[in-house]
Amino acid sequence: MSVLETNGVPTVTVCTSQFAYEASEQWRALGYRGSAVAEVRHPFGHLPADVVASEAARILPEVVRLLTAEGVTVDGGG
Repeated sequence: MSVLETNGVPTVTVCTSQFAYEASEQWRALGYRGSAVAEVRHPFGHLPADVVASEAARILPEVVRLLTAEGVTVDGGG
């Protein structure tokens, strides 16, 4: 994903709440000033399809906001 971001293509990392902090820290370690991480509840793998769809609907506005927000760029980049 950092290759996409470096080339101006915004991305969002979707992960469970258990790993959201680590995902944000990893983005910072890669040189990104902001982090585009959307959280779903943890644990996630065992959830039935209707609950997964509900979680997707819940985070969709956040994903859209993160994809269209300014400031999630590589340090020194555009």
